[in-house]
Amino acid sequence: MKKCVYVVLLAVLFGFDFSEGGVSVVMNSSFEENGRMDSIIATAPVKWVVNRTSPSFGGNVGYNYAWTKRPHGDYCLTLVSNAYGEYDLGNMIKASQQVYMDQATMLTFSVKLATDQNRAWDGAKRSAAVLIGDEVIWQSPAGADIRGEYVDQTYVIDAKFKDGNKHELSLVLVSNVDESWSNPVVYRVSWDVVRFDVYCGGFGYLPGDLNLDCYVDFLDYGILADKWLADANELAGYGMPDVGLVDERSLYVIAKDWLGCTEWIDANSVNCTVVELPEADVNQDGIVDCNEMGLQGLLSEWLLEEPNELNYDLDDSGYVDGVDYAIKAQEAQGKNWLYGMESE
Repeated sequence: MKKCVYVVLLAVLFGFDFSEGGVSVVMNSSFEENGRMDSIIATAPVKWVVNRTSPSFGGNVGYNYAWTKRPHGDYCLTLVSNAYGEYDLGNMIKASQQVYMDQATMLTFSVKLATDQNRAWDGAKRSAAVLIGDEVIWQSPAGADIRGEYVDQTYVIDAKFKDGNKHELSLVLVSNVDESWSNPVVYRVSWDVVRFDVYCGGFGYLPGDLNLDCYVDFLDYGILADKWLADANELAGYGMPDVGLVDERSLYVIAKDWLGCTEWIDANSVNCTVVELPEADVNQDGIVDCNEMGLQGLLSEWLLEEPNELNYDLDDSGYVDGVDYAIKAQEAQGKNWLYGMESE
């Protein structure tokens, strides 16, 4: 998902507890929100909780370029069983999230099993698994060497999980044997695009997607402008502030997700309009973004006024503010057929 992050507000606007409510969606399902993380033990990925029952396990969020068929985005979660560790049967590391499943029909995910130094992955010693609660709904196969990519694995959600309650969804790497400093193999299981089959291709609505069309643009900006300084509850919903007034805190949500699109699977769908912009799209990523249209320069003058030398006072008001932001951002909403397409 491509996003242009406009830092137009102070850090005091951070820290809202955005909740998915009763919506069936896996948050941060392709692990893009943090970028690279060297240790998920030190800091868990956004929306996920990490637990392990042996210190010989670890994990990270890294680039997924090594996949033969790269899933969505640039990053994936990798759980690691280190070499020469100490493991008991059933020891595991897991990344978990509490989710609703009422609206969903199917859970899909992509898995890659790998080792170091081209060693075999012995399915008798380590397994990757997906759990709902304590129930295993998917497990890697048995075999002497099960390395490889398991793309778009599916699970049809059982009716018992559609009870209006949250359930723990867990991605797991587990030891199937007792070992004490004897195994030289590093086992790695990478997870990506863990999602349900509803709402914007399974990725859910961005918090700034006020009209729920799967990407954030001037339609959402117009809704916010119409409610400006009204009670925040009038825009309350998926990820928007619901206390106080519709003000800069709400604008921050729109700006943070500006031009973000979660309906990325079909770039020709009604939610990702085809617009031919080959010249303006300088870096050919399918979107005319802030770097190409000079919006970063506008932000460098944010809230400055005369007698400063202002290059981005576009309405000649003597002040660089939201009006100038809107004028400049209007140029940056174009998308073309490349938008959302991923290189192999």
